[in-house]
Amino acid sequence: GNSYSEDTTYFLYDIAKTYGVEDVVIGNMYVGSCTLEMHCENIENNAPNYVYMKNDQGKWVHTPGKTLLDGLQDEEWDFDVFHQESMNAGNPASYGDYLTTLTTYVRRNISNPDCQLVWNLTWAYSANSANPKFLQSRTYSITLSMPLYDVPVMIVRMSPIFWEILWMR
Repeated sequence: GNSYSEDTTYFLYDIAKTYGVEDVVIGNMYVGSCTLEMHCENIENNAPNYVYMKNDQGKWVHTPGKTLLDGLQDEEWDFDVFHQESMNAGNPASYGDYLTTLTTYVRRNISNPDCQLVWNLTWAYSANSANPKFLQSRTYSITLSMPLYDVPVMIVRMSPIFWEILWMR
């Protein structure tokens, strides 16, 4: 994950508890601005580049120096969420074989055979964003919000392993 997965999961524990879910454990393997390609490089090298962010009692605990494998094997996860980094989300070439590599790795290393793989769509940035990275990549504009949606949906639909698409707005 990266900041998008952090944003997506930040209130999830409290939301689940509010709706009566008793056993809630949320985990996030965080590397800032991490792309699918970077995740693949990390698994190839078993690199301890992640901050493992975990919430199982209503409070986030951050543990640096973890590998992706550490996070995958820490719990019997019900869901594993994937997404592409925002600068690359609308670029089909950035997905390459990385998505297949990652899903294969996850399936091979999780302890819950019923774990569902989920795709989290990257959302577009405001047109008035002053961040030079967003201005350069143009992932902020209304005209590019459709590629941010269309490209991952097309790629995920071609990958039948995903059962759900989450679109956070």
